[in-house]
Amino acid sequence: MKMRTLLILALSLLLPCGAWGQSSLKRQFQKVASIFKSPYDTNYVRPNPYKWMFKLNLNIHGSDLNVRGVENGEKQRIDTWAQHKRTVSISAAYKGIGASLSLNPGKWFGRYSDLEFNVNTYVNRIGLDATYTNVGTYTGNASFGDTNVDIQKGMMKQKTLNVNTYYVVNYKHYSYPASLSQSQRQIKSCGSWLIGGSYIKGSYNFDFENDLVEDIKIRLNEFSVGAGYGYNYVSPRHGWLIHISSVPQVVVISKNKQLDENGNVLSSHRFPNWVTFNRLAVTRNWGNNFINIAATLFTNSTGRTNKFWFLYSKWSVKFTYGFRLL
Repeated sequence: MKMRTLLILALSLLLPCGAWGQSSLKRQFQKVASIFKSPYDTNYVRPNPYKWMFKLNLNIHGSDLNVRGVENGEKQRIDTWAQHKRTVSISAAYKGIGASLSLNPGKWFGRYSDLEFNVNTYVNRIGLDATYTNVGTYTGNASFGDTNVDIQKGMMKQKTLNVNTYYVVNYKHYSYPASLSQSQRQIKSCGSWLIGGSYIKGSYNFDFENDLVEDIKIRLNEFSVGAGYGYNYVSPRHGWLIHISSVPQVVVISKNKQLDENGNVLSSHRFPNWVTFNRLAVTRNWGNNFINIAATLFTNSTGRTNKFWFLYSKWSVKFTYGFRLL
């Protein structure tokens, strides 16, 4: 974090502006830098005493989409799930700044065509997860009154941008990076209230290829805020760390809507809609080695079942082995 702080301050000094403006901007950058610096109580949280960290990761991702509704007095039901994505990645970091290389064997053999792009950053006060997905491998089934449809690959296409942020209230004693990036060590068990916010923008297009069933388009554009709790349990022996956290959020700004195949609005959905972000991680440290298993579950619930209800779930599991060097 020192390198990041120095970079921010250096940029503020190099900006081509007058002495007064330069001084004012420097103070603003110092305020921003102090957020990332985030001092902590070393009786609870400590930095790892190693400069280099290397990881080998196995990642598994998946998502499900469920729809319930009533149209012209007939019940509608759609249940789909995307093809699981498996990647192997290696990463290296020097003083908290690193890079990684991911390999997807399914892409090589033509078994997987979806696109997913992730950006993550974790510090003990604030953090961010951003994910963009372009998925066309959903399969499942649907029913519209007495008409049943088997959903094959390519009949449902999804494009979604999801940005999730958090703020740790008790950041001096509670460490998110200890479980999620292993850049810190949690020394004593501790919990904290968490404040979160999410932005979701997405499109879901159903082409049922059936003359008896009208195609459906769903558009999401919403912002949610909420609060939750996280806890890090430190085993007194053997170096185990167990992390669990949940941040439920309520949608405060929503422009979600359902369209027919001609683009006409069938229904719009406003308050109340819900978003939840859950994590579970187990870490074992011994010497300069560590293993980590981390799982996340994101859910987005929109609408009402007596009219039109939409539930999107995205989950991931990551297995990590890593070691550190001076």
